[in-house]
Amino acid sequence: PNTINDEQTILDCDGSICLPCMGILCDVMASIAGPTEELTCESLEIGVFLDGSGSTTSNSIIYEWIYNGVAISDEITITVFDEGEYILNVLDNLTGCDATTIYEVMVPIVELVPNITTIGETCFEAQDGQLMINNVLGGSGPYVYSVNGGPFTEDLEYNNLSPGIYSLMIQDDDGCETESNFVIAAAAELMIDLGDDPTISIGESYQLNPALDFNYQSLSWSFDESLECTDCIDPLASPTDELTTYVLTVTDDNGCVQTASINIFVINETNIYVPNAFSPDNDGVNDLLMVYGADGVEELVSFRVFDRWGEMVFERENFQVNDPKFAWDGRFRNQEMNPGIFVYSLEIKYKSGESEIIRGDVSIVK
Repeated sequence: PNTINDEQTILDCDGSICLPCMGILCDVMASIAGPTEELTCESLEIGVFLDGSGSTTSNSIIYEWIYNGVAISDEITITVFDEGEYILNVLDNLTGCDATTIYEVMVPIVELVPNITTIGETCFEAQDGQLMINNVLGGSGPYVYSVNGGPFTEDLEYNNLSPGIYSLMIQDDDGCETESNFVIAAAAELMIDLGDDPTISIGESYQLNPALDFNYQSLSWSFDESLECTDCIDPLASPTDELTTYVLTVTDDNGCVQTASINIFVINETNIYVPNAFSPDNDGVNDLLMVYGADGVEELVSFRVFDRWGEMVFERENFQVNDPKFAWDGRFRNQEMNPGIFVYSLEIKYKSGESEIIRGDVSIVK
């Protein structure tokens, strides 16, 4: 095999056929010289030089480099950037003699093992997680680091990280890289339940009673003016506005702050009713002129009745609605008044803090 100028002689030897073959051995040689220094992880980035100049050379020689079954070059030397087997075929186009050799480019496996410390989120949605790289085993320093595909830096501490899974890429001085994952834990949400928004009548109070699923260190309420206290957990609220929002701010044992709010709606029932006629005849029916009203009235400041000449025939001050003790019985100076039309003036103070004067007329009928 691999000879040229073969001569073949056929001899008949006692009935057997002999086919001796004689020729000149081919002198084509294939040779690859790799890099003189040991390959590192960084070698492929700058390229690995493969030198085939030690192979046979002449004008009739053809070179062919093959990688992964594909011809990649016909030069005598090449620079490659991938690991694997590289085949050099050397062919003498005149004689048909050829030679083949293989060179394997293999970068050493270097495992970089980080020793890290992670600190989870301190408070819900604080996004203040931390990664600290203590040291790295394996490879050769100094090392650089990349978090989630970011640029490589020499930073050993990463702050203000949101909860989640992160990738940490470590690269040593030889360009070797190892990727690992770490987790920033999320803080639990502090839950405050103030219940549904209630509706009360003006003058009524509402007991605030929040439910917490954590231990608290301090708390405060606002709006203060209508609260029994602002630093107790269950104050009594006495709002007077149509809508009052109370905000509870709570700090837990870790210094985390959570807020919650509740709206209290107030129905201002301030209807006042004064009859336009009454019959003070002692029959037990409609004998008194009384002021009627709802819970929104704090006080009747004054109630005055005048006859048609403007003389005041009845007066009461600082009393409550719906109280017959402060009603007019139709008498003036201990005398029964004759039927007729009288004028009244009523000054009202509401629990909302507002005041109003109402005037009207009433008839005495018998």
